[in-house]
Amino acid sequence: MKQKMNLNAVRRILFVFYAMLLSLTAAAQNLTGILGTVTDENGDPVIGATVVEKAQPKNATITNLDGQFNIKVAPNSKLVVSYVGYVTREVNAQDGMTIVMKEDAQMLNDVVVIGYGVQKKSVVTAAISKVNGDDLNLTKPSRIEDALKGKVSGVQITQSSGQPNALFTL
Repeated sequence: MKQKMNLNAVRRILFVFYAMLLSLTAAAQNLTGILGTVTDENGDPVIGATVVEKAQPKNATITNLDGQFNIKVAPNSKLVVSYVGYVTREVNAQDGMTIVMKEDAQMLNDVVVIGYGVQKKSVVTAAISKVNGDDLNLTKPSRIEDALKGKVSGVQITQSSGQPNALFTL
């Protein structure tokens, strides 16, 4: 009796497993591969532009060094293409498409580039420091760490020892 129940339980588990595989296969067959290119108004490739399926925001890719992208989307999908300094475009997904991005000069005036992304100038609340060439010419530092010493707020630069060419720590 127990053996019969275990066999039924195994059959149910296998049925559920096969049903899940079948549904995943059916869902995967609805995707269409789209190859395309993103360029600027001069025909130059836009490197690193973001291409997102509008209905599935997690389905995204970026353009390569030639401005090309490859993304699998549902049929009749819309793609949203964006890049800093360009107007965001929304287009119908078609294989072999070329998307021409137009510059957004107004947006470039309000953007501050930071080490890991971009933020609007109005949202930046941290102190911003600038060391220009004239400052460097006054002191004529031999290393970049020497140039920043005492000129950039919040940055502490110390030399690990008194030896010549000893490493600095920031």
